[in-house]
Amino acid sequence: MDINLSYDNATQAFDWVYENGDFCTNTDDLASAVQMSLFTWGHATDGWVNPDGSGNMYGNWIDSEYGFYVGSRIYQLWLEGITTDDATVAKTNDIVNQSLAWMLSQDVASAISVNSNIVNNSQIEIDISITKPTGQVSQYSYVWGSING
Repeated sequence: MDINLSYDNATQAFDWVYENGDFCTNTDDLASAVQMSLFTWGHATDGWVNPDGSGNMYGNWIDSEYGFYVGSRIYQLWLEGITTDDATVAKTNDIVNQSLAWMLSQDVASAISVNSNIVNNSQIEIDISITKPTGQVSQYSYVWGSING
């Protein structure tokens, strides 16, 4: 178990979960792994051009420490702006599937289903269903918005 984080779709921010002045522990053993996989900024793919002109390809310390990528490129949607076309939905599904793929290769999950859709012309709702090898299904839902849209 680990400390429980709660994602607020309205503010697009995480916060610790407290109960009676103490941290709550997380009884969902996949929740933190999903959150880290989605909301840790992963290394951009070769050829991506940062719209702010900085050349920053992002990533995190785990990339260099352990030799594999952690996190997602969902920040690219935030930086580039969310459009209402099918390409944004397809890119979102691709990014989320890539960021969770390690769960399949490490036998943490036997199946992962991702369904994204545009809401309010500037946000993406991401619904994730993860089936564990035991057959148990866990579901997660997040809203991600654009700063440039």
